[in-house]
Amino acid sequence: MFELIKGLGPKDALLTLSTIQHDEKTEPGLRIAAASALAPFCHPKLQATPTPRFIETPIDVPGFTSVEIARDFIATVTVRVARGELDFQSGQELIAMAKIWLDAMNDQSTLDTRPWTTALSPSKSFALKIPYPSCQDVKI
Repeated sequence: MFELIKGLGPKDALLTLSTIQHDEKTEPGLRIAAASALAPFCHPKLQATPTPRFIETPIDVPGFTSVEIARDFIATVTVRVARGELDFQSGQELIAMAKIWLDAMNDQSTLDTRPWTTALSPSKSFALKIPYPSCQDVKI
């Protein structure tokens, strides 16, 4: 077989496999092996690819500068999904984006308005005691 391949001269490996596969004088086992090696290049396995999503009417995503703007955007997206102008998955993703911003603003306002139980003022002082061993307690 190698003599046959040598006689063909330098060729592309896929062309060589194809020649072996189609040569009826070649033994069936070798033809099957050539066909098996060639098959993935001729018929690749299909993989899951995301379905392209097309939006016929563009969506204006505002810069969220206030909670009201984010809530209005969520309401607009909900209406567009209900009318069929926007698919459900895209609507969920846009609403999730707005909700993340709203949650971040809510967390920020919680931090800003949290009542502090121990507010320090110049007239108050405190002692901080940390229970570390003294140098005499450490044995080396």
